[in-house]
Amino acid sequence: GHFINRKKDGTLFDEDATISPITGAGGDITGFVALKRDVTERLNLENQLRQAQKLESIGRLAGGIAHDFNNLLTVINGYSNVLLAKLDATHPLRKPVTQIRHAGDRAVELTTQLLAFSRKQAVTVEPIDINALITKNRELFERFGGEPIVLTLDLAPHLGLVMADRSQIHQVIMNLVVNARDAMQCGGNLLIQTAAAGPVIRLTVSDTGTGIDETTLEHIFEPFFTTKPPGRGTGLGLASVYGILKQNRGGLILQSEPGRGSTFSVFFPRLEEGRAEAVPAEDPTSTAGRASATILVVEDEASLREIARKVLTREGFRVLVASDAIEARTMVANSPVKIDLLLTDVVMPGVSGPRLAAALLQDRPKMRVLFMSGYGGADLAGELLPEERLLRKPFTPIVLLEHVRAALEDRAVSTPR
Repeated sequence: GHFINRKKDGTLFDEDATISPITGAGGDITGFVALKRDVTERLNLENQLRQAQKLESIGRLAGGIAHDFNNLLTVINGYSNVLLAKLDATHPLRKPVTQIRHAGDRAVELTTQLLAFSRKQAVTVEPIDINALITKNRELFERFGGEPIVLTLDLAPHLGLVMADRSQIHQVIMNLVVNARDAMQCGGNLLIQTAAAGPVIRLTVSDTGTGIDETTLEHIFEPFFTTKPPGRGTGLGLASVYGILKQNRGGLILQSEPGRGSTFSVFFPRLEEGRAEAVPAEDPTSTAGRASATILVVEDEASLREIARKVLTREGFRVLVASDAIEARTMVANSPVKIDLLLTDVVMPGVSGPRLAAALLQDRPKMRVLFMSGYGGADLAGELLPEERLLRKPFTPIVLLEHVRAALEDRAVSTPR
């Protein structure tokens, strides 16, 4: 059977044991032989695997929810912008419409965290100096900590660089700092350390707070799990940290005991010297679109198709709309008008956007293509899409028009996201 045994030093451990009796000449049991094997490490690995599989399943669910919600937010924020453009400052409806837009912006932040957890968040990779990022935001970290909390920085010199998304690294540090602050309601010490450990860079955030019990540790990286009272926190902070680290080929070690504080150590691959890739400069000079162009919009969400059609038509473009790849191909085959731009969703029932584009480009090699997605740089079929040809949902009318114009002119997008 399976037993919990105790070593001579008092440490408990798991063991599998087979206990056999020793019988004497008369058949009486005179002793026993026990064959035992310490299986603590094996059980720990199995538990880690189950936890990873559970988080992976939750991540797929979170990514799907965020993708669908981004479609709705594109419509909500799109129509809010359309209304705000028509309402002057004194109009009685301007304030409530503005509140709708602000609520939409906050919802976008939540979907961004969900996508970070599911590792489908769009990223802009560049060489990052983590020490410089921490130093630059020291005052911000201190304000988050408050007066009872003493912040100490211990940053290793000559740390090196990591290849990652700057906003994601900042999000990781901020979430760990906020988590540490919430664990020290009565004050304490907050330590942020960096160190180079061979091929990786280690970032450690330690606190002297309440610590984390074993039951909480099993769920701490799950989205919407929180130990905070109602109205405080969304339960997405550590979930997004987990997703960001996975997306950037990083790792995490958490050490904590009730009453003894917590230490979060995160790891990122260290960038080898001379390996930094140059980021191409964007051309800010060209902003005029070809309003005479014909655009085919392919999107299975009807309300999103309609807002895209309205925005583009108002700008002077000729717009055709289709709900899926079959309808789009039929429309192109029967239309005497040349299609200048295909604006298509990436994930659609049946044929995906990239496959539709590939089929149409065979007979129309000069047609431009712009993809839409609520995920990021890759679709579910495993195709990596170029960032300059990807319109991320949710988007505003201004961002939609700039991406369309950039695609028609075959240039990089200059509108900041």
